Amino acid sequence: MSSPGSLADDAQFAGLADCLGDVKAATITTDRRAWRGLFGFGASGDARSQTQVLCVNADSDAAAHTLAQEWPSYLASAPMTKTKATWASVLSGVSAAYIGGAGHVVRLTAHGARADILILAEQSGDFASLFPSVGTGV
Repeated sequence: MSSPGSLADDAQFAGLADCLGDVKAATITTDRRAWRGLFGFGASGDARSQTQVLCVNADSDAAAHTLAQEWPSYLASAPMTKTKATWASVLSGVSAAYIGGAGHVVRLTAHGARADILILAEQSGDFASLFPSVGTGV
């Protein structure tokens, strides 16, 4: 019996798996209500210093570059869908970077008020409000 491979071995997921890096827990999924393509999110670090990681495939390199440039300032004032609190109230130290590759990957990192803030946002319906309309193709 062969051992299961890594998500990085699957071309569909490789860019996102590489982008997420060495995280303690991660999810790679599609949720058309939140983002048009694949995205992955996870957390790295220890209990005192959790880093939230969110990686997305953009529609093009141009869209990816624009998203990486505009995402942090968008999150500084963007309200969450359900709670109406701003993302800045639950995420700090937000930064975004163009990763590139075939999936035009962009990586967002931040520190969360809770270690599971992105998981809770995905479950509650707040996740879609993480994404500015720029670069989404929606």
